[in-house]
Amino acid sequence: VGIGGSERALAKGKKLPRPTKVTVLIGPVMTVETTAEGKVPRRAVKETTEVLKAEVQRLFDEAQVAAGA
Repeated sequence: VGIGGSERALAKGKKLPRPTKVTVLIGPVMTVETTAEGKVPRRAVKETTEVLKAEVQRLFDEAQVAAGA
């Protein structure tokens, strides 16, 4: 999930949010490789973490642009 524009809705030090455009983007479903026992191999954890990190950053950047930030 990437959220863009939320920093303008509730600015630092403010108690109430103000109306502004906030964009929420939801990325594709991701699956993780598991063994027959249902465990996740260390290699798969490392690979999935890297892919997830890149995808979250991409969604955040895209949401920021869509929100006009």
